[in-house]
Amino acid sequence: MMKIAYIDPYPVPDHRVASLQVVQMIDAMARNGCLVHMVSPVSLLTADTFLGRAIDKNVSFTGLKNIRKTWFFPFNSQKIFNHQVSTWLRKNPVDAIFTRNLKMAYYLLRKHPQIPCFFEGHEVFSQSFRESHDLQNPKNQRKLAKLLKIEAMVYRHCAAVFVKTPLIKEDIINIYHIDTPIYVTPNGVDLLAAQAQENTQGLIKCNDKTRVLYLGSLHPWKGLPTMIHALPLLKSVHLYVAGGKPEQIATLEEIANKLGVSDRICFMGYIEPVKRFEVIANADICVLPLTDSSMGGRYTSPLKLFEYMAMKKPIVISDLPSIRSIIGDDLVTFATSGSAASFANAIEHIIDNPNNANVKTDKAFSFIFERFNWDKCAKETLALIQTTLKNAHYH
Repeated sequence: MMKIAYIDPYPVPDHRVASLQVVQMIDAMARNGCLVHMVSPVSLLTADTFLGRAIDKNVSFTGLKNIRKTWFFPFNSQKIFNHQVSTWLRKNPVDAIFTRNLKMAYYLLRKHPQIPCFFEGHEVFSQSFRESHDLQNPKNQRKLAKLLKIEAMVYRHCAAVFVKTPLIKEDIINIYHIDTPIYVTPNGVDLLAAQAQENTQGLIKCNDKTRVLYLGSLHPWKGLPTMIHALPLLKSVHLYVAGGKPEQIATLEEIANKLGVSDRICFMGYIEPVKRFEVIANADICVLPLTDSSMGGRYTSPLKLFEYMAMKKPIVISDLPSIRSIIGDDLVTFATSGSAASFANAIEHIIDNPNNANVKTDKAFSFIFERFNWDKCAKETLALIQTTLKNAHYH
């Protein structure tokens, strides 16, 4: 049985979205015949908190000391953790290392070149950095130069790179001109959890109000202001926003106040991951108003989209290349990114044409069921790792 060390410098399991993805992935890898050692700083949480069930028996968790930002070690440095990982790897031979953390991959490739390292890229960091920082600033120029060097080294020396959209692959090749194999593997949806929730009936519409849901983090590239600006154009629609930090919510509440729609928005705050399907079950329509940025337009493979589809909900989503590379008009309703009027029209269209919406949701569910589940993703990934290991000559 193949042995993989999945290494992350942040605790797993944890409340971060990335951690939730890791837990789903290692569970599916283990279910598909792989021994997975999850190596991360010690976590006080257990996987069943997030999965709603026990994790597969082929997963073992190794929690290393986490002294980052403690009172006696006030720096946010990975060095101590890296050193502990090296010690662990010397004592515990594995067939391959898997990580989605760029700095971790950079360290492992230099320190343990004899162990094949597989990297999962969710964005091209140098590209995202260019978009979100002032490059006239000399300090940012130095940071970008360092980032380009780290990314180039990781992409060149990894055994293989896994990405979530064809556009990430395209950007890596255009910027770094590498010949390392790059594979596009889908994100997944936890069908076991979705099906457990499917039997719960959605709440009955109160006074014919339509419940529109956005579930997820509130980063600027997620485009929530567009949806708030759409509310004044819609009658009897209530928006539910699940997720986000208090300061992000406060900014959005200000927009709602200015537009006079505060009474029609419910900010639900942080939702336990295990409850997310219950929240989706209670919505009538789900939205993803992503912005036209590298993160929104090229790199995202939104888990929430797949979770909405798994729960058979009508979806309104920004019309962007990252989304078009996965799905078409037969499964969702597209709206123009950044256009409140376009989102309002799309939502009205769904409300006025329920039969058409049902055809799309049924089709979307079949699509998800066949293609975007964690087992399929894990099987595909493990097969590619095995092939790479067979063909590569590691000294």
